[in-house]
Amino acid sequence: MKLIVLKSAFRFFPEVLLSLVVLYYWSLTSSVFNPIAILFLIPLMVLFLWNNKTLGLITAFVFLMATLYLSLALFSDLIKIESFYPEGLKRLVEALLFLGFSSFASILMLFKHSKKAPGRIIIN
Repeated sequence: MKLIVLKSAFRFFPEVLLSLVVLYYWSLTSSVFNPIAILFLIPLMVLFLWNNKTLGLITAFVFLMATLYLSLALFSDLIKIESFYPEGLKRLVEALLFLGFSSFASILMLFKHSKKAPGRIIIN
């Protein structure tokens, strides 16, 4: 019984985690109308309604590519910083946590949606 409850609770775990990451990003922009955050939330909400494997794979891939792009942007910003210790270390820790959660959820979502459906056994 407990296993069934845990499976149903963690069924949408990657989507929920990515939704929280997008909402955190939206709160950092301090703008009510943020088209990028809205565009990232729309496929996640569609995945909650219809669990489509193709949309899940595309969404996970886009989030993973965005995370890789943002990590490159983080490292280029860290190179430009003059005093690393107080300001740069704080920025590095916050960004690594944000990018870590985002990449972890994207990889989980890739694995979740890339599982093949059990095929039929053909008996002659």
